[in-house]
Amino acid sequence: DATEQKTLPKLNLNNICHINVNGISSKTHKLELMCKEMNVEILCITEHKLNTPVIARNMLEDYVCSSIYCRGKKGGGGAAIYVKKGVQYKEFPTEELNIEGNFESAAIKTDKNTVICIYRPPKGDIEVFYSQLTKCLQKVKSNKNIFICGDMNIDILTCDKNKLSIKKEFEYFLTQEGLYTTTDKFTRDMGYCKTAIDHIITNVDNKEIRSECNIEAGISDHYLQYVSFKKNENKKRVEYRYQRVYPQPKVALLLRELQDQQWMEVYEADHINDKFTNFHKTFLAMYEKCFPVKRIKIGQEEHKKWVTKGIEITSRNFRELSQKVKRSKDLNSIEYFKRYRIIYRKVLKTAKVKYIENEIKNAKNVSKTVWTLINKNMGKPEKEHKNIKIKLENNTISTDPQIISEEFNKHYCSQAEKLQENNKNEEGTVSRGKEFSMYLSKVTENDVILAIAKLKNKKCSGYDEICDEIVKACHLPLLKPLKHLLILNETKTNIVQFRTNENAAINNNTTFTELRVKEAKFLGVYIDQFLRWNKHAEHLIPKLNSAIFGIKRIRDITNEKTALLAYHGMFHSIISYGTLIWGNTTMKQDLFKLQKKAIRAVYNAPQTESCKPLFLKGKVMTLPAMYIYDLIKFVKKNENKFKTTAEKHHHNTRQRNQ
Repeated sequence: DATEQKTLPKLNLNNICHINVNGISSKTHKLELMCKEMNVEILCITEHKLNTPVIARNMLEDYVCSSIYCRGKKGGGGAAIYVKKGVQYKEFPTEELNIEGNFESAAIKTDKNTVICIYRPPKGDIEVFYSQLTKCLQKVKSNKNIFICGDMNIDILTCDKNKLSIKKEFEYFLTQEGLYTTTDKFTRDMGYCKTAIDHIITNVDNKEIRSECNIEAGISDHYLQYVSFKKNENKKRVEYRYQRVYPQPKVALLLRELQDQQWMEVYEADHINDKFTNFHKTFLAMYEKCFPVKRIKIGQEEHKKWVTKGIEITSRNFRELSQKVKRSKDLNSIEYFKRYRIIYRKVLKTAKVKYIENEIKNAKNVSKTVWTLINKNMGKPEKEHKNIKIKLENNTISTDPQIISEEFNKHYCSQAEKLQENNKNEEGTVSRGKEFSMYLSKVTENDVILAIAKLKNKKCSGYDEICDEIVKACHLPLLKPLKHLLILNETKTNIVQFRTNENAAINNNTTFTELRVKEAKFLGVYIDQFLRWNKHAEHLIPKLNSAIFGIKRIRDITNEKTALLAYHGMFHSIISYGTLIWGNTTMKQDLFKLQKKAIRAVYNAPQTESCKPLFLKGKVMTLPAMYIYDLIKFVKKNENKFKTTAEKHHHNTRQRNQ
């Protein structure tokens, strides 16, 4: 019988769990609750029944899908490994070993352990299974600790004469490889029969680990298995973060020092790179003086999660009821359990939805909270910033970002010397003074002011650690040196030679023939040589499809209001950008269909339902309406640029005054 427990066991650090979930899609909330109660670090799942790895990326909160195998169009089966965020791991490649229906695996490596998750269907070829498992073990034989978890459909407690030979062959195979299984009890209870087909196989001495193979988790008719090391890892060290503080007196001090600065070393330098280097060093020295980096201890904050005491009690009751039903043949009890299971799933989903709604409602920055939620459910991994290494001229290795950036700068400057020598014509690209000209105009101080004004009031910074808020506060003393630094960078310039459908070439007398391209991205809009906008639409379609997937995921765990926020943040912001220019493309119907899919996803509407009331309900403009609205705004704002009928015609016609 399954281990009798009122609560799930709390595991030590460095633990591994396995369970056959028999379909993960509808059981994510129960799995999250189980992982929280048990403090699971590595969770191996078999028979997840997903057909694409994309869906599995961040299906479990606080866990990353580190390795996964999915079947093709047929679906079913599969193996996956989820790792708790913060646990270091590397994916161990087993793709070439996987054979659908016989050997389906996923694998990772941590600092000390190699974990392999395997699923072999009941009708899988046993010889093929042993052959692929042998190849897999040959790849990991040099590793110290090996853990093979999975549902292999080999019953080691069977008394069936027809299956005894398979059982003995399995035991012989493990002995030959120096392995053993921790399974010593039944791992699956279907009511009418019990089997021990789920295993955690290892080469680690059983004195070093604690294991259990039949924990009732209430996930499926399979029990949970786990192993954990008896020795706990060392306590986490105190962590610090480094940041700058920007008090108002220090901002005023920086402003005074900038006003006293003459910037002569910038104006007197001959090369543009020397000018910028001198400017940057001078400004950074004053910046460091006013805002030094300070070390701050990171507090251990307890984040409130959606799992309440009531849910823990409900979960415990569900597991106890699940155990009783497996031993009972009473139809009324089975029917009661089915109803209770439906209610239990709704309770978990509702609790998580309410938790997320409260997080958004109480957030200081709603937009940031929603985007964090979107990125989680879109499966976007958290960005890890790692310093690269570079070998310097004196044969020393450096990881300092400042030194590395200077080395790259030196390299590319030396490569660009020939290009600069060949393009000394500075007047060839400068405006001749006409208002509407194909030539570039010189940068003015007003241009610099407008550019700085568009910066956001944020304290975050790039590699140079200079934040936008301080630049905005001290912009006046910086106008002259910045204006002096802003000149044309030919290496970042493209020239599109516009033409008609005819093949006749048009000579535009530009000197930079090597910079000519057939299409270019300018301010987020793709422009081709024929001034058609199909290329831009083609770039939009994959982005919009990805946004629709994100909206569906958000709607599944939140309400309409949050899903509408996700729509505006992920979909509307993309499709509404630049519609005045490209809105009349021949592919506009394809884009409009995607917009209708997105609005249906917001309101969970069926595919056959009309979208008209949904657009009205959400106060969302359709793509054709956006295009017309942008045209009207443009004409109204630029009335002086359009000629009236009276200005066009010299004769006194009926519509002369229109």
